[in-house]
Amino acid sequence: MKTNVLKRPIFVLALVLVLIVGMLGVLDAGWLRPVYTTPEDALTVWPGYLTPHSGYLPDSVEILRRQPFGRGEILFYRWQTPGCTADGSFHLAATYVERVFSLRGGWGWRAQGSFQHLPEVDQGRCPIRPDGFVAGSIGRSVGRERFTTVSGYGGRGRAVRVAWEDGRVDESPLPASGVFFFSRAGAHAVQRVELLDAAGRVLETTYPW
Repeated sequence: MKTNVLKRPIFVLALVLVLIVGMLGVLDAGWLRPVYTTPEDALTVWPGYLTPHSGYLPDSVEILRRQPFGRGEILFYRWQTPGCTADGSFHLAATYVERVFSLRGGWGWRAQGSFQHLPEVDQGRCPIRPDGFVAGSIGRSVGRERFTTVSGYGGRGRAVRVAWEDGRVDESPLPASGVFFFSRAGAHAVQRVELLDAAGRVLETTYPW
């Protein structure tokens, strides 16, 4: 009996320690991380790409598209770094930002995930040319729902067409910003993405990874 009595407090203490460690992990994972006043401010901390160490030029930053998605929005934005301003080339990324609660600031915005658009062939320091064409596909989750998104940039042309591996084809006019976005429920593979002219002819094709 004495052995059981001694073991019980040790077991309870160990259980309490496990619970405390678990709670600290949850807090560190979200509730204690800082939040920001605007979605744009949230881009200055990883996984946003406008961090102090990225070397971006503040005056070159431009939000090209805001796409409502889930409990937040996807910001498509471009920026330049020194050495690539002469020809107008730039970087392009899509970052999902969400309004969340933090013990270090209450309600605010936080970057939750990012995707940088890159051409199939490395173009150097600033990878996208003004007349370039890039596309990428990424899976995203909203709660228990999963989506497959395709996005990118077209510096010329009139429309973008996405061919999925299951045979479905989606087409949308290319907006003035050049940034396009497609979303589809579920997990799907993309076969190709095509840039079209005004007559519907294919100007360029890319195969997102």
